[in-house]
Formats: sequence, structure tokens, C-alpha cells
Amino acid sequence: MTARRGLLLILQIAVSLQENNDVHISPAHNPLKVIAGSKFNLTCSTTMTCSTPLIYTWRKPAGIDVNNKVKPSMMFEFHEVETQEEGEYICTVSCSETKKSKKVRVQVISFNEPVIYVPESLKEGAKVNATCTVENINPDGIQASTVWMLGTQVLSNLSHKPDDHFTDTLTIQPKKENHGKNLTCIVTLDVFQKEHSVELHVNYAPSKTQISVSTPLMEGNDFVMNCSSDGNPRPKLEWLKKNKPWPANMRRHDGSVSGVLAPGDEGTYECTAKNQQGEQKANISLVIHYGPKNTSISASPGSDIPEGGSLQLTCKTQSNPEVTQYKWKKLPEASLPQGVLVEGSTLTIHSFQGDHQGIYECEAVHQSGKHDRAYVTVTVTQEEMLSQEPAFPIIGAVFGSLFGGAVAGGIGGFLLAKLLK
Repeated sequence: MTARRGLLLILQIAVSLQENNDVHISPAHNPLKVIAGSKFNLTCSTTMTCSTPLIYTWRKPAGIDVNNKVKPSMMFEFHEVETQEEGEYICTVSCSETKKSKKVRVQVISFNEPVIYVPESLKEGAKVNATCTVENINPDGIQASTVWMLGTQVLSNLSHKPDDHFTDTLTIQPKKENHGKNLTCIVTLDVFQKEHSVELHVNYAPSKTQISVSTPLMEGNDFVMNCSSDGNPRPKLEWLKKNKPWPANMRRHDGSVSGVLAPGDEGTYECTAKNQQGEQKANISLVIHYGPKNTSISASPGSDIPEGGSLQLTCKTQSNPEVTQYKWKKLPEASLPQGVLVEGSTLTIHSFQGDHQGIYECEAVHQSGKHDRAYVTVTVTQEEMLSQEPAFPIIGAVFGSLFGGAVAGGIGGFLLAKLLK
């Protein structure tokens, strides 16, 4: 009877445990390497089927249960794994009196964040050593690598097996283009990576110094002139006008000049950018546009012209650039009479007549739209006008003069004869 019951029990267990009775742990790596301080789960599972509920138990060797409670979730949780928690973990799956187990070794890798040291202030072109230090490495002798990067450029890649700490040294020769870029040390232990970056501060002399003018250079316009330069530390900008005193109407600011333009502002201006590393100069020549002004008209051979004579009027003005458009008119008609030829700044009359006399206006029109006017009055000469009177009065005047002279001469002769007696 006892033997029969034992046989029945064996058959029941055989029915409850099917052919595929493996136990699995995930993650499936063994050893399972984790980084100290991380959070992860060990999950135990099986393909067994059982007529009774399966029981999962996690423990460590040497009989120390790390989780001796039934875990419906089949997981063992690590919230912030520490180095003392590394070792072998066993998951046991129980079905009645049958037990299946699976082991996994947890290896905890730990190391401090790398620390970079580089001088706070670097000089362009001067060599300097940068160091990257990593401490509290566990376990000793683990494969490690260090990658140095400047921005996105890889500078070096080193491999070694350190004890509990190591320091890598890199010699750099910074350029001004490296200013503001990150120098990065990337440390990899096994498959775990940490990095540290520092921003480089490279001191370099001023460069790319240039002057720009933001407004048209026209007399009377508001004017702004800017100077810019690249350099570290930030360059100080100084202004001067070469070979001439600084104009009183120009105000100097840090990096700019402002004022209202006048013709006397023409000349060459210099901006000097300075810092502790050196200096650089930039120049610009200003040509001020102005006018027209002081417009006048000259008449050749004069403003009194005999009838039939030739007259040439020339309009002159001061401007920059030179005026290319002149407008002539006769006032008050506002038009020119016949026989007048105009070519630019010159008005010509080859046969001056009475209807040509009067007031002439010249308007000088500048490319900027500004204009200025001058006036001249031309007349027919008075002698010419007298020559046009009748000849009778002149003949009478001459005869009267001759007659008067004869009478006066006779009387004078008679008196002289009496006196000589």
C-alpha cells in the first residue's frame, strides 16, 4: 500500500512538470555588468507548468536570503546598486516538492566622474598640458579607455588597465579658433562611459579689425561710423583722424563715431584695436558729398553788350561730386528767347539784340537732388543806344560850337590889338 502511494506521487509530479522545464533570468548576460548607482531588475521566468502556483525565491549563496518572500512579479529590484551588492544571485522556482534554479553573477562597476584640469587662461600658440583624472575605480585592472576631444575633433584615444585611479595628460597648443570650444575627456570602463568638458578661454591679439559707414556721406546728414574687431580679451577701440585734428562736430564713442557731416570732415580716419596680446589698425577715407553752393554767373565780355555783339554766360558752383545738370531761364518769362544756345553750364548769344537783355537765371542741380541758383542782368550798351538817335541834333551842336568859337576869337583878337598899342 505504501509503495502504491509513492508510485502515485511520482506520477502526479511527472504530470505536473512538462518536458520544457528550464528557468530563465533576464537580462540574460552572465556575468551581468552594471554601473554603481543604477536602477535595474532581475526577472526570473520558467516554461514549467504546474498544477499548483509556482513559487519564486531569490537568494545569495552561503544561505543568505536576499529576498525570501514569494515574488508574484518574479523580479528582484535594485534601486541604487552598490559595490557590496555584487555577487551571485540564485532564482529558485518551486512546484510542490520540485525545484529548479538558475544563477547569475552581478558585477558592479564603479568610478568617479572624470575631472579635467586646464589653465583658466590660455595664450594663442602657447603649449600647455591638460589632465584628466578618474578615481575610485572598481574592480582594479578593468579595461579602460580615454578619448580626448576638442569640439567634434578627436585629439587622442588611449587604452590602459588602471588600478583604483589614473590620470591622462594631453598637450595642446590652442588657436584663436579654439576659443569657446569644449575640451572633453571621455572615459570608458568596460561598456560604461562618463565624460567631463571644460570651455577653453584662449587669449589672442585683435584681428579682423574693420570700419563700416552706415549712412550716405552727404553734407548735413546724420552720420555713424562703426569699428569692429575680434580678439580676447575684448579689444579697446581708439579713434583718430590722420594728420589732422579731430573734427569738433564728430563725437567718439566706444567703437563708433557719430555726428552731422560737414565738408571739413573729409580725410582718413584710423581705428586701433588693442588688448594685452597686441593691436591692429584699420583705416577708411571719407569723401563728403556737398553742394551745390556759392553758385555764380560770369559774363564775357561783360554784362553790357553792343547790339549784334556776342555774349557768353558761364555758370559756376561748388559741389562734390561736380554738378552735371544746369537749367537756364530768362526772367520773368521763365523761357529763353530765340538765338540763345545752351550747352551745360554755358549760355551763348552770337548776335545780341534788344529782346535779349534782361535777367538770366542759372539753376545748378546736384545728383543728391539739392540745387542752388544765381542771377545776372545783361543790357545793350548805352553808346550803342545813342548811336541810334537822329543826326540833326549832332550837326547843330557842331555848327553852334564852331560859330561860337569864331565870335569868341574875333573879340579876343580886337582886345589884344588895343592892348599892344
